[in-house]
Amino acid sequence: MQVILIILCTFTSTVQSVFKKQYSLKVSGGNWFFNAQVSLFALLFFCVTAGKISFLAAVLPYSVAFAATYITASVAMFIAIKTGSLAITSLIGSYSLIIPTFYGFFFLNEKITLFKVLGIA
Repeated sequence: MQVILIILCTFTSTVQSVFKKQYSLKVSGGNWFFNAQVSLFALLFFCVTAGKISFLAAVLPYSVAFAATYITASVAMFIAIKTGSLAITSLIGSYSLIIPTFYGFFFLNEKITLFKVLGIA
């Protein structure tokens, strides 16, 4: 099941990039507006599927840090896709997946498997 979800995530991330490029070809400016729309729909999806919203004060710093880095990454990726090559931007952006993998190995003591090594290679 995990492999299916990873493939689904990869596929939908790819489709997102294509939609961002198509949007940027049709609309001039609007980087923040586009990302605000995406965030709003993500929030609506979360509210509908979560059933209830629970909050722990201990996770607030992580939530704020995640939100800040997420919006920065989203806007930066949108501008990069808009102004440059979709293929090159997506390829370079995919390297952002390698850093968390190494973080898991070195700081979370996650097991290094053949599939993970092949994935990094």
